[in-house]
Amino acid sequence: YQGRGVLGVRIQQVVAGSPAATAGLAGSSDPPPMAIRRMGVPWTGHIIVAVDGRPTRNMRELQARLDRHQPGDRAVLTVTVGPDVLNGEAVVTLGQRPADDE
Repeated sequence: YQGRGVLGVRIQQVVAGSPAATAGLAGSSDPPPMAIRRMGVPWTGHIIVAVDGRPTRNMRELQARLDRHQPGDRAVLTVTVGPDVLNGEAVVTLGQRPADDE
């Protein structure tokens, strides 16, 4: 995702009960969190801009950062919904990666 002064990986949808959902993350097709609704800002979905403090500008970099972890490890995701709108961190306990159907 690159827009509105943000470079990162925008979450499209979070699966209920997943590690991302447990950490409070939401995607652009998910309902916005209460704080976003109260602020009245456009909902983009959370945008991951760093993993464990290392910038994450695209899906390739996100995958590389997460590949350094095993299921059960915790990763600290720095997320935003736009420049100077709402920034924060989410600690995600990683689960087993779904098997590829290829």
